[in-house]
Formats: sequence, structure tokens, C-alpha cells
Amino acid sequence: MMLCLHAGRGIAFGLFVLTAIPAVSFSELSPVPPEVPADSLAAPEKNRTKPFYEGFPELSESRAYKQYQRRQKSDLSKLLFLIDRFAQSKVEIIYDGFHFPSAQAAGMARWFLSRNYNKQTPEEWIYQWCNTTVPRGKLILVKLPDGSTELGREVLLSELAALKELEELEQPLT
Repeated sequence: MMLCLHAGRGIAFGLFVLTAIPAVSFSELSPVPPEVPADSLAAPEKNRTKPFYEGFPELSESRAYKQYQRRQKSDLSKLLFLIDRFAQSKVEIIYDGFHFPSAQAAGMARWFLSRNYNKQTPEEWIYQWCNTTVPRGKLILVKLPDGSTELGREVLLSELAALKELEELEQPLT
């Protein structure tokens, strides 16, 4: 998920070494294999658990969501969920004019997150690191399977909103 990768900050593209960050176990940082169900390219329905964007698996049935449910709930776990969502999608990340498959970009995003996360909210992180490229300041884009592009931050914020809505639906009434 190159949405959060900033090469201008000295990150080597070839380095995929993961190190744990405080309050995160190594198992939370291990990548999720990019398996996408064949029906994930179907047109989104009005049900909010369906993908907002073509190329993403259904939210409630996705491996990213199942893994998220096993984690301790925190802002960091929501960011890891977003990275896992992209790892399982069939989209490309356009970063400074270069196209990267989502699974490759997700590995780099996880690495970048492990070194730069400083207890921000997911929204703060998205606006700080997933909006424009460094140093050129170009918008980070997501290329969908149909060839259209969306702003990376908008895709992430939509996925985050869908996660919050699904959590509210699944919470027992008290």
C-alpha cells in the first residue's frame, strides 16, 4: 500500500524487514496473503458491507476484517486493517507517477507504519502520510480494475467509515 510510503524520507524500496513497534506484537505486523474471492469484482450493492470500490472483497467476509476482529481494538489496529484490505484487493497504487500492485505496496506500508506510527488517529495518519507524495507533493491515487482512479485518502477514509459502521452494527444492544 504505497499510499503511506514516502521514498523521500529515506525508505529503501528493497528493504522489507519488519520490526515490531511498542504495543504491537510481531504477529500483528505479519503480512496477510493477498487472496481475493472471484466474486469481489461484482458491482457494489447498497449494503454497506459490500465494497465501496470495485476490486475489494466484501468487508464483513474479508480476511482483513477477520484478522482485525482478533486484534486488540486501537487506532493502530484500524490502520493495520486498512493495509490488510489493500493487500487483498485488485487495485494499483499510483505514487509519484509509478504504479505498484496493492500487495507489494501493502508490504511497504506495513514496514513504514512500523517505523513511523506515533499514536495518531487513523484520520490523522491518512492525512499526514497517505494524501500526497514526498517530496513532490503529488496526490496519491488508487487505480481500480475498471481503469478509473480515486484519491487514495478518499478510498482509505471510505474503508475506515465502512469498518466503523460495521462495528456499530455488530455491537450488541445494551
